[in-house]
Amino acid sequence: MKREQKTMDKIRWGVLGCAYIARHVFLPALQKTEGSVLTAVASRDRARAEEMARAFGAERFYGSYEDLLDAGDVDAVYIPLPNHLHREYTVKAAQRGIHVLCEKPLAMNEAEATEMAAVCRERGVRLMTCFPWRLDPMHRRAQEIVRSGEIGPIRYMRAGLSFCWSSEDNIRLRPETGGGALMDLGIYSVDMFRWFIGEEPVEVSGTAVTPRLPVDVDETFNGELRFSGDVLGVFVGSFGMRWGGYEIFGERGQIQTQVYDPWHRSKAASLLVKAEGSQRAEAFGAHDLFGKAIAYFTRCVVTGDEPESDGEDGRREMRVVDALVESARTGKRVRV
Repeated sequence: MKREQKTMDKIRWGVLGCAYIARHVFLPALQKTEGSVLTAVASRDRARAEEMARAFGAERFYGSYEDLLDAGDVDAVYIPLPNHLHREYTVKAAQRGIHVLCEKPLAMNEAEATEMAAVCRERGVRLMTCFPWRLDPMHRRAQEIVRSGEIGPIRYMRAGLSFCWSSEDNIRLRPETGGGALMDLGIYSVDMFRWFIGEEPVEVSGTAVTPRLPVDVDETFNGELRFSGDVLGVFVGSFGMRWGGYEIFGERGQIQTQVYDPWHRSKAASLLVKAEGSQRAEAFGAHDLFGKAIAYFTRCVVTGDEPESDGEDGRREMRVVDALVESARTGKRVRV
């Protein structure tokens, strides 16, 4: 849906929290993005907010997230807070007329995402789940090949994104903050399958295991999404191994890559395409994916266009995640 066009020289950004991804990924990308400027940083530790603000040229810093939102000097905020805080601060920002770029997952569950999308819609602000990987030319080319029919009707997809963490005090391993491999890593594959196929799954199954660490979240999550026509997507997200990549199998060929960096693909990569007895590798240079995401969201704010991964898309995605969690809990397949 397109809303009234904005007219402004630059989008004034605020950042809620001093998370690693904010300091080391988002803010360096923001500094290089035309039409955007960092105006303010907030943290519950005011000294940290001041240090990060000064490091990246922001004029203002605050010791609470509410103070930044109430100050009236930002047009948009980036929310890299723990998952359980996404709903609260997205809603508070929207109620003040502030656009929101929110880290994935959009929310803890579908109910939260529904509220977030509704408030943003009512207030006329843009809401976007931050999935920079969708803007990678390599993945967009893979989607183009899939939808062109070159490899035939899709029958099966396999994807994974995993890292190895051994510290049990990592925030990603805390149940109260919405941690776990599904919410942190598996969500990328869920998003990828939905994006490639262009529809929602009809049924899912999930298995959660924690073989190494004394924590109450899934260290490894294996999931299966079944789409209409019995197209299957199988994924793994894990804190206990190192692997990333995906394969898409059609009736006449396949696509694969072993490079799957959803944030900032710093190295060249290639797609291997096999179809009708031939194969080729399509090469792609390195890309600052966060920079692309910021520029894209900025355009949406200025033009009034809804982002591709808007609140409604996030609501549908969290519905799938809820079903995967329920399947892992009950040991049964769950209709979506």
